Amino acid sequence: MNKLLKNNEYFQTSDLTLASCLITIGFALEVLDKAIPSKVQFIFKKDKSLERTIQAYWLKELKLEPQAFSANQKMLKTRLYDN
Repeated sequence: MNKLLKNNEYFQTSDLTLASCLITIGFALEVLDKAIPSKVQFIFKKDKSLERTIQAYWLKELKLEPQAFSANQKMLKTRLYDN
């Protein structure tokens, strides 16, 4: 996966809230990288739509269905702590 990340084909973040938002909007989580136990990386395939969505997230412009967001955040936390 590191080689692909270097080729700029994937976006990675350790931000749980951002990852939860991206999943709620419909982006597929490609990899949940736990290689460094203290800093998990959520990895998504890059495209223009993803980049626009990330920009909207940082500009506080995203509108999400709150129950879906909460369910996705709980799912990610479960995956984080699952052995």
